[in-house]
Amino acid sequence: MSRLFVILAWFLAVGVAADPPGVKQGVLDMRQWNFKEGGAVPLTGEWRFSWRQLVDPGSDQAPSSFTYFPVPSVWNNKHAGGQALDGFGYATYQLTILLPEDAPKLCLDLPEFHMASALWANGKLIATAGEVGTTRDRELPKSVP
Repeated sequence: MSRLFVILAWFLAVGVAADPPGVKQGVLDMRQWNFKEGGAVPLTGEWRFSWRQLVDPGSDQAPSSFTYFPVPSVWNNKHAGGQALDGFGYATYQLTILLPEDAPKLCLDLPEFHMASALWANGKLIATAGEVGTTRDRELPKSVP
């Protein structure tokens, strides 16, 4: 069962902020965020979403088409870019996070899903679960805490 190639995370750092910035049109601007006072930031909002495309995160090339899709959300029975989405398929989610130059070391708190996924940051693979594929035969879902 093909699911998704995911660049998906719910929280940056630890805890939840009182009034955090949100993701708008694929960008989370945290350049004015005070990490000590504000705490963690949920990575929720409008992510770039490319249905049935695995975008090479190591290249600067934009996907041939994308739309903005709410995160967190599931794509079953939703529409994106004028197209009906079913429960089987794959996609790329993309997010740009703008940080201040003096940002502290940060971490991602990822929920556990039973699917294949790959998480990239700055063109580097930092986490995987299973094997991402574009067909059921090439997909191997896995739960990784």
